[in-house]
Amino acid sequence: MKKSRYFTVTNNAVFIDKPGQKTSVSVNVHNLDTVSYSDIEWVASDPNIVSVIGNGASAVLIGLKTGNAVVTCRHKDVYNSLNLYIY
Repeated sequence: MKKSRYFTVTNNAVFIDKPGQKTSVSVNVHNLDTVSYSDIEWVASDPNIVSVIGNGASAVLIGLKTGNAVVTCRHKDVYNSLNLYIY
């Protein structure tokens, strides 16, 4: 039986206080070969509010201006996508 592949995270809310502030986030990846981590995508719902620099199971978020955005982590072979809320 094939094990389900999925993401989890300890905290799905990220607070960036001011433009220019950087913070690192990561997801826990279950039952996915580490070779496939390079195919993990990180996408911001509003790239005018937050810049996302993805690197496998982690990413650096850079606040660009005040507002709210959702950062989504996804992979074609993973059961779920994961949303991080930026405030």
